[in-house]
Amino acid sequence: MAVVKKIKQDPKSIKSLIFSTEELITKSVQHLFPDSWGEEEGASLISRSLASLLDGKKLQVFGNSLNIKAASFKKTGDSKHFASIGIHVTINFHDSQQLQGVCFYDIHARDRDKHTFSTLRKDHLRSLNAHAHQSRLLLLDYDPVPMQSMAVGPDFLVGGSAHSWHHWMGVTHGTAVNAESALHLGEKNTALYKLGLPFSYQLVFRHLFGHDLQFNDSSVAILTGNKIDKGNPSQILQLGISFNKDLDALPDIGLNESMYR
Repeated sequence: MAVVKKIKQDPKSIKSLIFSTEELITKSVQHLFPDSWGEEEGASLISRSLASLLDGKKLQVFGNSLNIKAASFKKTGDSKHFASIGIHVTINFHDSQQLQGVCFYDIHARDRDKHTFSTLRKDHLRSLNAHAHQSRLLLLDYDPVPMQSMAVGPDFLVGGSAHSWHHWMGVTHGTAVNAESALHLGEKNTALYKLGLPFSYQLVFRHLFGHDLQFNDSSVAILTGNKIDKGNPSQILQLGISFNKDLDALPDIGLNESMYR
């Protein structure tokens, strides 16, 4: 436990960022439930809070320095709903190569005193999957969700002993589920959790390292507001990541400024 406590409190540890992200989701849910419990309110609060948490963050990861810049934007233009949050990630690797990709999260809040997500619609899931197959649901739950049911393997070794995710964080209030998987399972309830991962894990261990992103022009244009016929995300979280070099500013991603502020 002493090792776990030390890593949790180390501001430059990636595990510390995991804990901070989980705490952010928990506090967001506590703030929203029950009076403001809903998807749009959740998207705005979570996107802004994540930008505040991540901007200026410096981590030590596998011998590398990982530097993060972040900003949040809200849709002000008139287009239909595509997703709750679109995340744009630009990564500058240590070998000078650059990667730019996007991902989308559609937030759904668990119905009060039920095990269902009544706002989930199969027609929207089909559209989301058709135009951005890496899209995910972000399922918010006012009850803690045990992670023992989630398929997260060992992250890395500590003291020569493998520690799985469950040794670090026992519950979550935000579960990320692949939209295509949810569509095929056909459920609109907490049965979806068995297909999920903690959102904190998906963000920190996957997206920050360039995994589970979309790279096609159409998905990028939907996120930046330069393609509006399919709809656009309500919020944008822009992330700039650099290995072993400081970031002075976020890159210009061609954001449609008449759509987002």
